[in-house]
Amino acid sequence: MSNIVIYLPNEPLGKQGGMERATHQLAAMLAGAWGLVMLNWIGLAAMLFCMGLSSTLFSPALNGSIPELFPARVVPRVNALF
Repeated sequence: MSNIVIYLPNEPLGKQGGMERATHQLAAMLAGAWGLVMLNWIGLAAMLFCMGLSSTLFSPALNGSIPELFPARVVPRVNALF
């Protein structure tokens, strides 16, 4: 069950579908921009949900990989940039 929850957001629009994470975020931001221009709360809520989901799924992996990729003396600086 946990594999379904983890892979479900990525697989339908993942590399097999031709879209990657940046495209997901761009689509979410465009939905938010559309919602803001049209004063549509559903578009804004969709953007908020998609960006929150993206942060929930990908931020732990990014923060966990930073100490493995950079020397210990520059980890605080890299964390501040990301």
